[in-house]
Amino acid sequence: MNNGSLDALIAFAGKDDEAALERAKKGEWEREKDMIARNPITMMRSVVTSLVHYPYRRSPGDRRVEIDYDRMLADVERMERGEYERIRPEFWNDMEKLEAAEKCLDDGCCEDLTTEEFRGIVEELCEKRYPEILERKGYSCYGGNDLYDCDWIAARDCFLALMELGEVSDRAKCSYANTLGYLYYYCRCSGGRPEYDKTLFYYTLGACGGEDQLCYKLADMYLGGRGVPRNEAAAVALIASTYERTMEEFLDGEEVSDFADAALRMGSLYRDGIGVDRDPQEAWRCWKLAENAIRKRMACGDYYGDGKVAASIRDELRKIEAVIPQAKDRTVQEDGAAVLKALVADGWPCEFTVSKEGRRMKIEGRRLPRSGDGLVRPAVVSFPKARFFDLTDSAAVYMVGTDRIWTDGGSNCFRADFCDELQAGGQVLVFERDGETTAALTAKRYRFPIPAAAAGGETLRLVSVQFEDGGK
Repeated sequence: MNNGSLDALIAFAGKDDEAALERAKKGEWEREKDMIARNPITMMRSVVTSLVHYPYRRSPGDRRVEIDYDRMLADVERMERGEYERIRPEFWNDMEKLEAAEKCLDDGCCEDLTTEEFRGIVEELCEKRYPEILERKGYSCYGGNDLYDCDWIAARDCFLALMELGEVSDRAKCSYANTLGYLYYYCRCSGGRPEYDKTLFYYTLGACGGEDQLCYKLADMYLGGRGVPRNEAAAVALIASTYERTMEEFLDGEEVSDFADAALRMGSLYRDGIGVDRDPQEAWRCWKLAENAIRKRMACGDYYGDGKVAASIRDELRKIEAVIPQAKDRTVQEDGAAVLKALVADGWPCEFTVSKEGRRMKIEGRRLPRSGDGLVRPAVVSFPKARFFDLTDSAAVYMVGTDRIWTDGGSNCFRADFCDELQAGGQVLVFERDGETTAALTAKRYRFPIPAAAAGGETLRLVSVQFEDGGK
């Protein structure tokens, strides 16, 4: 093969390779399996499309450079004789390097590359500013894995580079701002010296972009006066809005969310009376919600800092339960009206049935799907003095001293999405559906029988706790 024919092959293969690389960047390209070392023609295309990696020869006294064709052809001949089983990574094109690096970073290990080869590929692609590699390397260095030791500075540099790339979406940059904010807040790159100015910049960017974590972390800064003047109103507004938003996600079944962290902070506001009335029982309710949320999140994966969050929640519950007197009677009867109102909270549609059980009248309620997706969000029922907490879509309440039962149409079954309690010679519960009254019940009181096993508090067996620095 003379230089002219090789040049023609190079030009042809190069155009095809450039087109394939463009398709790869758009996510449209799918690489053939086992492309390398399967036939000499495929190998040659791989070689000639990666000419930049071959040694150059410089003519004496001439500033021009030439590609070492002789070595290239010698490699092809050795491949044909079966002397090579693989093309060395330095001869791969960018598509092959990109796929190999992504696979190793996603798997957390490399089977076909040495550590030196893998890191060389990653560094080259990072220098070329491939966002998918910068992101994967950044997260690998953030916590450390089998491929990279924990390296906060390397992680920071990857995410800073991503923030400068025009092809990276603004939404993705808000997520990277989350990571950068944590690095600066916990002094990961400054030898223990706070960098609150940088923290505030990235927390604000991420919070405005919808990152729930950064909403409550920004609240921490305002509440503690870290890098900003202390402002309780700003902190309370950030925590409360994040709490309400993430609670809906949690109750709708989202297991990996930031609700546990937001509920932990909301409970602290009620404990200390910051922006709200001091209310130990409401604090207990928030922390029980947080306990349920962190338990579900930890069951889904090993997320950094969750061990410390779980430990903080348990500690707060232990301290607040020392303040709230516990009912001694394990068959304690609590306020049933509160349970019925909890079922229709936030306008959730419910179906109620009134029936007689022995000498008592019983009201059974169950939540109905709000839309065609069949989703039923559980109601939050809590009685701190009885150490009772439950997430349920149904409940039964007994009327004591029944005086009057009225339902629209005279049926023992009615529907409602609102319940109001009146005092008029007894407890009067008025139920409405779409603004129209559907039932009115009058009794001396309404009792919710707490199961004996639940009264007196939950008993949980602690399996393991992982304590981390800088938890959420």
